[in-house]
Amino acid sequence: MLPRRPQRGERRRYTLYFILYTLSSTFRCSLDGITEEERKCFFLNCFHLLINHAYLLLGPPASALTASSYFNCAAYQIADDVVSIAGLEHCVLRAPMSRPRSLASKVVLPRSKEYAFALKTPDPRINFALTAGSVSCPTSVPIYTAETLDAQLDQTAARFLSSTVRIRLAAHGVAVTLPKVLDWFARDFGGSKLGAARAAVRAMRSCPSPGVGDEASASLALLDHAESALAAEAPTANISFSPFAFVCSHLTQYSSAALGGRPSYGHDRWQVAT
Repeated sequence: MLPRRPQRGERRRYTLYFILYTLSSTFRCSLDGITEEERKCFFLNCFHLLINHAYLLLGPPASALTASSYFNCAAYQIADDVVSIAGLEHCVLRAPMSRPRSLASKVVLPRSKEYAFALKTPDPRINFALTAGSVSCPTSVPIYTAETLDAQLDQTAARFLSSTVRIRLAAHGVAVTLPKVLDWFARDFGGSKLGAARAAVRAMRSCPSPGVGDEASASLALLDHAESALAAEAPTANISFSPFAFVCSHLTQYSSAALGGRPSYGHDRWQVAT
């Protein structure tokens, strides 16, 4: 009996399997001799590729309870090591930064293994660049390149914050709702809710999302008001964090061609702000 001929959709799926397998095999190369910025670019792309590869083969994690084992088991061989999704995030890309403040993180996150290729310099923008496709975060990512990495990270941070930060006028100042990632990694932004809120609003103010007419003017005016309220000696702001949903979907690519001549602010602007 002849085998069934794959249908058109199946052929596309098998082709994608082959492409992802071929790409992942290139990660076994040596990483000696590349710069910190090149490693940052390499591992950001590797992280998001591994997310999509795992989702294609296994489907996204079914719940928050299964997410921990899922992200600790799906892995690539990189150089001479095997590194999981969680390992890439916490032991490579976020290696020089803080661990999450959640008590559960002490149980579910990988141990702080020291990889020879781990990043050495903190860059808080990485907190906004990493996404596993949760509905609580943007689900589109760029393909990072070493030549435009700083500008891409600025743009990614602005896109993330513009879609997750909520600011509204309140009776005695402003009410600011921040994404949960700024609660988990508050120590990367000064260690307090106020420091995290100031960093978020400052980034949104210096890299505002595109808008038109009255809508753009109103958004900038609200950001100005929030920045003033948070900068006061006695801040008049009510700061809270939105819940995080572990409902994930595949990542898509967005083009960062619109960067044009936009200046890059670099990671120094993000260092501890209190």
